Amino acid sequence: SVLRSMRPLICRGPGLARAAADAIGSVIGRACRARGADRVLLAGGGVYNAALVNAIWIGACVPVQPTDDYGVPAAFREAMAIAVLGALAADRVCITLPGVTRCSGTPPLAGSWVYPR
Repeated sequence: SVLRSMRPLICRGPGLARAAADAIGSVIGRACRARGADRVLLAGGGVYNAALVNAIWIGACVPVQPTDDYGVPAAFREAMAIAVLGALAADRVCITLPGVTRCSGTPPLAGSWVYPR
């Protein structure tokens, strides 16, 4: 079968992870270049993946830097994003975009504050 003949070409373990990082980084980098980015700022765990960062740099053809260089620790990105979402929920601001979710009518609140009794 075709799959059996391709078996030696199928990546496993580190090779598979590297191929995924190259593919994802390439798409991100090319999208940044297509939009005229003059630099790419990275945050989150991907900052520590050298293959991913390199693939983004190759695709973008511009400097790729962690947000740490601008005073926002890359490791704290997710915590900051959740804090912003929590603040929006506290202010009763809907974060659902009907154009993305196709939610009809008034979008529901995303999140709630639950206090112990």
